[in-house]
Amino acid sequence: MNSSDPDGDDNKFCTKDDGLRLAAASPCKEAGNNSSVPDSATTEVIGIPRTIDGDIDGTATVDMGAYEFVKVWYVKAGASGAKTGISWADAFSHLQDALDVAYSGEEIWVADGTYKPTSDADRSISFELESGVALYGGFDATETSRNNRDWETNVTILSGDIDGDDVLDSDNSYNVIVGAAGATLDGFTVTKGYADHASTVQYQSGGGMYNNGCSPTVTNCIFDDNYAKYGGGMSNNSSSSPTVTDCDFTDNEAVYWGGGMENYSSSSPTITRCIFAGNAVTATNYGGGAIECYSSSNANIANCTISKNTAANGYAGGLFSDASSPTITNTIFWDNTDGYSDLDLFAASSGTITIDYSDISSSYYYSGEGDVDMSYCIIDTDPLFADAGNDDFHLKSAGGRWDPAASDWTDVGDDTTTSLCINTGDPSSSYSNEPTPNGSRINMGFYGNTSKASKTGYGSLKVNLTPGTAQWWLVGSGTWNNSGDSIGLVSHGDSSSYGIEFKYHPGYDTPSIMGGINIYPEQETVRNVTYDAVERYISPNGNNNYDGKSVAYAWQTINYAIHAVDALGGGKLYFDAQNGTYTDSLQSSDFDDLNYMTNCWHYNGGVYISASKSVFPSQHVSFTVLFTFDQ
Repeated sequence: MNSSDPDGDDNKFCTKDDGLRLAAASPCKEAGNNSSVPDSATTEVIGIPRTIDGDIDGTATVDMGAYEFVKVWYVKAGASGAKTGISWADAFSHLQDALDVAYSGEEIWVADGTYKPTSDADRSISFELESGVALYGGFDATETSRNNRDWETNVTILSGDIDGDDVLDSDNSYNVIVGAAGATLDGFTVTKGYADHASTVQYQSGGGMYNNGCSPTVTNCIFDDNYAKYGGGMSNNSSSSPTVTDCDFTDNEAVYWGGGMENYSSSSPTITRCIFAGNAVTATNYGGGAIECYSSSNANIANCTISKNTAANGYAGGLFSDASSPTITNTIFWDNTDGYSDLDLFAASSGTITIDYSDISSSYYYSGEGDVDMSYCIIDTDPLFADAGNDDFHLKSAGGRWDPAASDWTDVGDDTTTSLCINTGDPSSSYSNEPTPNGSRINMGFYGNTSKASKTGYGSLKVNLTPGTAQWWLVGSGTWNNSGDSIGLVSHGDSSSYGIEFKYHPGYDTPSIMGGINIYPEQETVRNVTYDAVERYISPNGNNNYDGKSVAYAWQTINYAIHAVDALGGGKLYFDAQNGTYTDSLQSSDFDDLNYMTNCWHYNGGVYISASKSVFPSQHVSFTVLFTFDQ
């Protein structure tokens, strides 16, 4: 593998660190002849059986050369076999043994159990990943395919608790894991790292994982209960930009920056579908309880849930950015606290935090000398977590949500409210993994575009109108519906309501917008609405600035009243008979409008005035109209 160093670091041939083993792409792999292997040649030079199924294709064929290729190395705590690492039966019992022999392109499968970097008290020893080597946890030591593992059930723990007292303290490893370029870490719980060194940067940073100048892939991992001066759960330094997906960062602590994760000096990780909860920064005037980005560290954060993190004596329980420009999409920031004003975000110095299609209280961000750009679809409302107190960040939905305690879906209607974070993520994001009904749009937060995304509940709204020729629409929809039409709607239950608006109908007052209409799943909500016919009042003591809808708010002049009622499509005018003298400057054309009015009536007593133009002078003339009313 390494022709420039064939005898390895120990300068001895036929030892585990030799550089002459076959690479994964070698044409010599399983290209030998089994019948040519002498009976006495049972193992190759480092003790691996001479004929094995190294590439796991179902056929054991000897390799060319002195070494057998091994695609997968096996590790099982307490293993009692030959401990060659080539099978579950002969698995290594210590992870470090597998890391010592694995080369780029190979994998290490680790069964459930707890593994520590060292059995002595040397705090500087860590699990150092190998470049190009993939570590997978979550096996029960029977699997023949990586796809059969269950990392949530078969918990595989990498622990810095090297003194075995189960306490997070200064007797633990500085760093549980040290990253490497192109390495993969998948399916582990990383805990009890304690990076508190007085001066060495590595031993002050990333109690859980320290990356320096490298960008590994980290998936399906939990970083819990780690401590550091910088980056309690993970520290990324010097152009380290790992890809971090489907991970939890919980209850980690940093003294200064980044309780969950620190990103420093051009380190721009891609963080997707991760939970940051319960992480903390403790020092005064520092911050980023969940995440810190400093010095051109432009993290890309998508579909994360960031909640209950704190910077009790500093700034931004959520994300602190300084001279960096992180981008955030489809993410929920909620219930993060700090010592300033319970800020979720803090943009200091230069750079811009760009956050779109996310849920964050608009009063909970602060733009220092930097900037915060909230251009698209920011909502500011309680995301309605199922049980945030117990770290259940599924979104409540009247249409059903996954209940991890029951390992099943809640029934339709069990939740009487539905989170507004459902179906409000970036329209360009894929939602293909969400269960149906899903509203054809991704949910915000950790579970967006996953099989456990909260479902969309649908109900319907029916509106009956009188007169039956009137029309209505849903506020903001732009589509008119007829009386009796029923339309399907997302059911938000009690958490959010719809409004309906009514179309102008000649001769009738248009009803006011009707709000507060709650829609429940698999139910039809019905509203019956009657338009009032146009009726207006006129009195010499009135005022044309009034609405004319009552005696107290009557209009004053006949001219104004006639045209106003006509503009409404016709209706009834009621004249005040107790104040029967009306003085108007009128012309015959003013009374043409009466032909389109239903009729005119008096009130306060006596006479009916026909809606006929012929009772008025036909010529244009200024005059006083005196109505004499019968008592």
